Amino acid sequence: MLIAQLIQRLDGGGAERGTAELNREFVRRGESSVVVSAGGRRAAEIVRDGGRHFQMNIAGKNPLSAPWRAMRLARFLRALRPDIVHVRSRVPAWLHKLGGGRRRFATVATVHGFNSVNFYSAAMTDADAIVCAGSAVADHVRAAYGVPAERLSLIPRGVDCDYFHPDKVPAAAAAALRNELNLKECRVILHIGRIVSGKGHDVFIRGVAALRRQGRNVAGVIVGGGDREKIAALKKLAAEAGAAEGVRFAGERTDVRAFYALADALASCALKPETFGRTMAEALAMNVPVAASAHGGALDIVRDPAHGRLFPPGDADAFAQAAAELLDAEKPDAREWIVSEFSLEKMAEANLALYRKVLAARKHKQPLTPDS
Repeated sequence: MLIAQLIQRLDGGGAERGTAELNREFVRRGESSVVVSAGGRRAAEIVRDGGRHFQMNIAGKNPLSAPWRAMRLARFLRALRPDIVHVRSRVPAWLHKLGGGRRRFATVATVHGFNSVNFYSAAMTDADAIVCAGSAVADHVRAAYGVPAERLSLIPRGVDCDYFHPDKVPAAAAAALRNELNLKECRVILHIGRIVSGKGHDVFIRGVAALRRQGRNVAGVIVGGGDREKIAALKKLAAEAGAAEGVRFAGERTDVRAFYALADALASCALKPETFGRTMAEALAMNVPVAASAHGGALDIVRDPAHGRLFPPGDADAFAQAAAELLDAEKPDAREWIVSEFSLEKMAEANLALYRKVLAARKHKQPLTPDS
């Protein structure tokens, strides 16, 4: 197959990472992969992994230029003649729609999150099939837009389980981090993610403070960059909660695998439901248990009590209790669960199977059948 993925830009973010990962997996399987975007730091990665990248302004939201950009995209696709067009974000979805793309090409769209329910977001439902990365997102799309079950496919994001393997992290890497962050003999609870509103960093800090008041020698390690003012506010909160010595800010890092290797537990304290929760799956692939807010992607990934604990969103005391239970228990054998359900291989194969299903339905002019 010749597969064309359309995404606004190729910088950071789950949608962008998923686009690059699918490109790599498609090429590995002998498929032809093309990505169209307005550019970004991952564009070179597309080419390095064997795909082709075409830069085009499919990110701008100016409605006055939209008809011209839609015609340019339509001309490009007619010349390319892809078997499948996979739309990954809303502006490209609109341009593809305005250019009559679904009439000409088998089209799949991925809804990556809980977008506002409005006319703009509805463009993501103008496709032969709609991929949702989590069951909560699938429920959201079904309820908001009345999309029938046969057009919805639940395909979770994938984790590179070969890379995130507990036996593949050099012992020296984790030891170096422990020394760098002055963790000594501390039990370590991680919180990984950019410091932005809604991620629950305040819940995490209050929970770590509660654990330390119980006499536990724990350190909360926050991995992720963010606005200086937000970081300063969190440091102030840690001091006020009596946990200034118990919270470390590691900043934005690329060596997250080494952090998992030194961790006793991972926290996901999101105040709003997340589509998937990649760090939760990565941690479990490393056999690190997870304490997570009980909504969104966590409900798909974290099996309570086998591999972690779920707690009410925003409840710091409940988070502290969940984390305490994980620290007192043996580390779980969660890796096989992730390998079987949330691997990159499974994500790629599921997308390819859906493409074949859509192509067959269009060829025979038949509706899709619901997934089993």
